[in-house]
Amino acid sequence: MSSAPTLEEVWSLYGERLRQYLRSRASNSADIDDVLQVVLYKTHKQLPTVRNLAHLRSWLFRVASNALVDHERRVAGRREDFDATPASVETSKTTSDAPTSDQVELSSCVRPFIQRLPERDRDALEAVDLEGITQRALADQLGVSYSTLKSRVQRARNRLAADLLRCCAVEAGPDGQIVGTPRMPAQNECKTES
Repeated sequence: MSSAPTLEEVWSLYGERLRQYLRSRASNSADIDDVLQVVLYKTHKQLPTVRNLAHLRSWLFRVASNALVDHERRVAGRREDFDATPASVETSKTTSDAPTSDQVELSSCVRPFIQRLPERDRDALEAVDLEGITQRALADQLGVSYSTLKSRVQRARNRLAADLLRCCAVEAGPDGQIVGTPRMPAQNECKTES
């Protein structure tokens, strides 16, 4: 896509991948079409403002992720409004698969670390871990061997983990959910601004 792509071109390239991504993360599969509509609308409105088309895929998946979090927060809020007893509200909160505020915060902190990875490793990590594409399917799509792609993904995961451990206090809470807080780095090595 050397010139600005049309909405139809973008949707034909990424629509099904976005659906797979949302399916792998949504707490209720019935909500996927609603969230996809929001993503389509935001893409329609903001596609002309996307400055770097090389990052279009990342931008789309960030829009999808944000739309899903917003949607699940709204749904959770409506559930709380209709629940009559505090116990049922507490149960719905703890059994939901919706991201916790710590997870949402950690997710926004992780993105800059992912962006610092070498492009080939970053693209492989995003496709497999964020978009939900299988390693074998991505290897076929890129025309590389399965073992090569596995190495790229593993290398990216290891680099990302090392950066996060060096720069963030990341741990699992008592319920197994990931929590994290920024740690003051000894040097400027953890700055994520480019």
